[in-house]
Amino acid sequence: MMKNSDTARALRRLAYSALCLALCLTLPQLLGRIPEINKLVSPMHLPVYLAGFVAGPFYGLAVGVAAPLLNFAFFGKPLFVSMVPMMLELAGYGFFAGLVDKILPKKKLFVYLSLALSMVLGRCMGGVGKLVMLSLGKINEYGISAFFTGYFVSGAAAMAIAMVVIPDAVLALRGKRVTYYQK
Repeated sequence: MMKNSDTARALRRLAYSALCLALCLTLPQLLGRIPEINKLVSPMHLPVYLAGFVAGPFYGLAVGVAAPLLNFAFFGKPLFVSMVPMMLELAGYGFFAGLVDKILPKKKLFVYLSLALSMVLGRCMGGVGKLVMLSLGKINEYGISAFFTGYFVSGAAAMAIAMVVIPDAVLALRGKRVTYYQK
């Protein structure tokens, strides 16, 4: 049986997740007016990382899966063929950010480590999803160099922006006791 405090924590995590999901829907629309900036920042990634850190791994995973689906349903973007890999990538970001953060000590250095691991693992999940989608279309030109170029070289600016923004945001939210692991 859930106590009132358990219910309150679950509702707070759900509210934080809903806020992050709302950011996943609005940030691409705001930044999408300038395609170069939109591609540079990868605006859906930042709220998904935050969802994992603030609400926990399973809420982060849910936000990561829901964000591309809802963006596609409401705005027609991303295109369906890239939506499935993006869902896997963002789900990996949210899940691994929350999971690794839950395991590691709550210090700034470990926030960076959690974020870096979630970036690598999420991008690997997206690469596997892209490989599966392309193999279903009988396109076999997706190799390891295309994976690294698409997920790491092209995404380097977005990763750098996340490494600057997310740890400070997480630490500020922890200072306000807005994280899932606190009692």
